[in-house]
Amino acid sequence: MSLETILSDMERSARSSWFQKLRRNLRNLFLISINPRINGAAVRYGQAVFKERQRQMEKYPRTIHPYSCFRWYWDILLTIVLLFSLIEKPIQIAFYDIEEEGYFWVTVISTVTSALSFLDIAFNFCTGVPDVMSDTIILERSIIFSKYLRSWFFVDFFSSIPFDTIYYILTSIEHVHPEHNLFFKFIRLLGLLKFFRLIRVVQCLKRIEQAFHISELRIRLINLLVTIITIIHWMSCFHWLSADLFNPPENRKAMSWITKTKLWDKPVWLCYINSVLRTVSNMVTSGYGGGETPTEPEDIVMTLISMALGCTCFGLYIGTMGSIMQRVNASGKKFDEMILEVNEYMKFRNIPPRLQKRMLRYYEQRYRKHYFDENQILENVSDVLRNDLLMHNCKHLIENAPLFRDLPDSFLKMIVQKLTFQVYLPGDLIIEIGSDGQGMYFIQEGQVNILSGDGHLISTLDGGDYFGEGSLILDNQKTNANVTAKDYCDIYRLDREDFMEVFVKHPETLAKIKILAQSRRAETDMKTNVSKSLVFSE
Repeated sequence: MSLETILSDMERSARSSWFQKLRRNLRNLFLISINPRINGAAVRYGQAVFKERQRQMEKYPRTIHPYSCFRWYWDILLTIVLLFSLIEKPIQIAFYDIEEEGYFWVTVISTVTSALSFLDIAFNFCTGVPDVMSDTIILERSIIFSKYLRSWFFVDFFSSIPFDTIYYILTSIEHVHPEHNLFFKFIRLLGLLKFFRLIRVVQCLKRIEQAFHISELRIRLINLLVTIITIIHWMSCFHWLSADLFNPPENRKAMSWITKTKLWDKPVWLCYINSVLRTVSNMVTSGYGGGETPTEPEDIVMTLISMALGCTCFGLYIGTMGSIMQRVNASGKKFDEMILEVNEYMKFRNIPPRLQKRMLRYYEQRYRKHYFDENQILENVSDVLRNDLLMHNCKHLIENAPLFRDLPDSFLKMIVQKLTFQVYLPGDLIIEIGSDGQGMYFIQEGQVNILSGDGHLISTLDGGDYFGEGSLILDNQKTNANVTAKDYCDIYRLDREDFMEVFVKHPETLAKIKILAQSRRAETDMKTNVSKSLVFSE
């Protein structure tokens, strides 16, 4: 075989592999996505994604999955286009006439949006449909076809027709009598059918909200602001449109608000901001925008509608903002209610002022002005998730102790489940000299002082330190020092009984821990000074 033949085969093979890779990537665009942000509403388990992919490739290779990457990005594109139409279409209908010099570009925009809408209709006939009853995705083309025809097809079809573009083409072919301009103005109103597709936009926005875990309060606030701004924008356009429909060029009414403000031949932007001024003035009931009471029927009707919508928006704003304010910092409000209840209790029991201050300082340190029941939260999750949360909170404290540093995670998980959380105020006595320690303490935050019997400071321990390991491991140990809180302290305690319960079925591990504890005790006695563990007397 010649060198040229070998090179030719290699080039053909490279070209073939490139084509297969491109084909595979294009095919993956229409399969269910492995990205959990995109398929989060469709599957709950990772393995189900691959099973769904296999089912689609084997039985329905020409169907677009509703949770595919292609459908995700296409819906986002269509949402952007429809939101743009939400702003552009009312301005086009209200302020632009067919004789306008720049109306050609208006028709271009309308044609492009309509083309995308028709393309979306074609994709809808090929896109699977979620079945709510069976919690599955319908991918069979015949069922998809019939479902779409019986639901959104006719709405999507008629809302996608570019009526203004069709009329523009007809007028450019044949001269239209000026009397037909009024007919054209009414034809333009059919373009508002496009906004029936906004329901699809809302569905897409909900998917984006779920995918990126956007706060519900933020979404409600954004929806409120967008709704109010959209109403003002639409009403501004309809204020002009209503006057324009009933004021033909050859017979302008002298009492029309547009005639009074001399805006008939002004630029579109100036007409629009005057319409906005009139709409906002009506909605907030601060005037009529033009300084005079409307007298023409169309102006009166639009003024009444604007005032009614203004009252509605005001009520919507008050209700939504009140609901948002109630839910903002909900844990802080619960804390305030709890403090109010504590104050009532102390007042009823005639608690001394000094003790009242200690009570309030305790609650402030314990909850940091955010009340929540951690035990109840942990009880409502699975055992595996609960263990992971506890390990996140306490594992670093446990591993600081040499006794537990080399233990497997299985033992550490059992130990953290036995820990109890306690809060101490400055000056509180944690362990008294001569008492049974009966436990080991892990300092999460704050400082504690180790004091001798006569009150002299022996040592100070910081967050991350521990004390009491001797009383946890060794039998019949008495403390020979006082332990007090130097400032506000968050401390986890491991009781001796709970510790023994963990290792009752693992005596060999417990024996190793005891040997290590005795060797550390011997080292401490030899150095004759206090380490960061408590010193115990026999």
